[in-house]
Amino acid sequence: MDKLKLIRVKIFALITILRTDSVLGRELALAITSLQRSRMFLGKVIEELFPGNDPYPESTNPESVVIEPRADTEQYTYPPIDPLMTRIGRIKLLRKYIEELVEDIKNHNLVAPNFTDLVSDNELAGVFYTTSLISLAEAKMWLGEELGNIRDRSSGPEIGRRDSEFIGELADTKPGPAIEESTELTKEQIDWLNKTNHGADNSLSADQQEKKDHDKD
Repeated sequence: MDKLKLIRVKIFALITILRTDSVLGRELALAITSLQRSRMFLGKVIEELFPGNDPYPESTNPESVVIEPRADTEQYTYPPIDPLMTRIGRIKLLRKYIEELVEDIKNHNLVAPNFTDLVSDNELAGVFYTTSLISLAEAKMWLGEELGNIRDRSSGPEIGRRDSEFIGELADTKPGPAIEESTELTKEQIDWLNKTNHGADNSLSADQQEKKDHDKD
């Protein structure tokens, strides 16, 4: 039972790390959900194999105002992640941690010497255990989907960008045409500048700006 509880604690630590991500999009949110699901079903395995270990006895009592604390949340600290690590590197590191947990769950002898016998005698526990394993694998795959999103958004040297450089993308912002101080503005650049300035005096089209400049001459 202690091995199962330790795996639950490690999963909770991964959930905590993911929740602090600065760009928490759909795929990362789904990865968190899959990790939660894996953790919950491991709890059901413990409940089935070791009766009398229900940490939430009041959770089905509508007359009670007691809400028990979440079980198996003891602090587990993964090695600190380098703050200079790229977003890609961090996601791959989390996938590595999940893969290690998958291997732990697959290794029945690590969980308990007689675990195979315990599960064979309790079919429901086996179903819960398999569901937990599938959910962990699913969390890893959702992180893989996020890597695919990063690849699709970036190319070349930009693919190693840090988190802060993705924040603007959430607001659907796009850089305008490059402007050099020594070059005359093109029509495209003038139009872009006008679109980014919402004042009435700055709404000239490229042709209107050109005519205005000509009149000044």
